[in-house]
Amino acid sequence: MSTLRRVWRFLGRMGVASSLLFLLLLFSLLGSLLPQLPPSIVGNPARRATWLAAARERWGPAIEGLYRWGFLTLSRFPLFVALLVLTALSTLSCTLSRWRAAWRQAFHRSLRFPAAHLPGSHTVTLPSLPAADLRAALEERGYRVRAASEGEVTCLRADRYGLSGLATLVTHLAVLLLVVAYGLSGWLGWRAEVAVGPGEVAAVGRGTGLAVRNDGFTVAHYPDGSVADYRAQVALLAGDRVVAEGVVRVNGPLRFRGLGVYLMGFREREGGGVLTLQVVHDPGEGVALAGGLLLLAGVTATVYLPHRWVIARLERGQTVLTVRSSGRDDGVEAELTALARELAGC
Repeated sequence: MSTLRRVWRFLGRMGVASSLLFLLLLFSLLGSLLPQLPPSIVGNPARRATWLAAARERWGPAIEGLYRWGFLTLSRFPLFVALLVLTALSTLSCTLSRWRAAWRQAFHRSLRFPAAHLPGSHTVTLPSLPAADLRAALEERGYRVRAASEGEVTCLRADRYGLSGLATLVTHLAVLLLVVAYGLSGWLGWRAEVAVGPGEVAAVGRGTGLAVRNDGFTVAHYPDGSVADYRAQVALLAGDRVVAEGVVRVNGPLRFRGLGVYLMGFREREGGGVLTLQVVHDPGEGVALAGGLLLLAGVTATVYLPHRWVIARLERGQTVLTVRSSGRDDGVEAELTALARELAGC
C-alpha cells in the first residue's frame, strides 16, 4: 500500500503532470499531421484496403509501416492510451492533493500580520488612522474586510476576488474532463457514412437499429446566383416509425439520443441526387464542452481576477499596510500608492 501511495504522490507533482500533458500534446500534434484511419472503416477490410491504397499514393510506402505500428490509429495506440490514463490519474492526484489548501485559503483566511519581506508583498507605513476610515476606504474599492483587536492593536484583513483561489481546482478539473472526453470519443465514439438516394432508406448500422431516409435536397442561392446553403430533409426511422426528422446542413446536424446526422456531400444521378450523410456518436462531446467552459472560467479568473488582499496593523502612532496578490498582478504597487494617498488625506 505504501508503494501505491508513493506512486500516487509522484503522479501528483506539478512537474510530472506538466510533462505528461506535454507528451499528450505531442501525440495529438502527431495525430493531426499524419492521416488517421476513420473509425467507420476500421472493421471493414475492403474499405480499409482502399483507404490505405489512397494514403500510400500520397504519403509513399512508409504508410504501411506507420499503420502496422499504430500511428494511423493513435486513439487506440497502446502507448497513447497509457499516456492518456496516466495524464488523467496525474491530474486527479494534483486536484485531490491541493483542494484542501485551496479551500482553506478561500474560506478560512488568517488575520495574522505577515512579515514585510515576504516575496510579492508591498508595504507602506502611515500615521495612525481610525479603523473605521480604513475599513470604509477598502470597502469602497471592493474589498471584504474583517477585523480583530488585541489590546491596543487592531488588525484588518481585506480580500478582493477571494474565491479566485479556487480557479486552480477548476482548471485541474477542466483538464481532467478534457482528457476523459478524449478517451470517451476515441474508444466509444464512432462514425458511419451512409449514402442514400432520393426517397430511399439506408440502415445506419452499428447496432442502432436505425435507418435514415432522404426526403429531399435543396440548394439556396444568393441574389447574385452564388450558393448560399445546402439543405437536406432527412428522417431517422426505427423500423417503420419516424423517430426524428428535420433539415440537415453541413454544420447543422439532426440530433437524436446522442447521435448527430451530418451532411457530408451530394452527387447527381439519374432520377435525383444522392446524399452522403455521416452519423456520429460522440459520448465525449458534452464532457469536452463542460471541460472547455471550466477551463475558460479558470484561466479567466486566474489572469483577470487575481486574489488580492490587504492586511493592516493599526497600533499607537502608526498604521502598517501590506498588499499581496495570489498571482502576477502589476497593479498591486499602484493600488497601495493610491490607497496611501487617499488615507493620508483623511
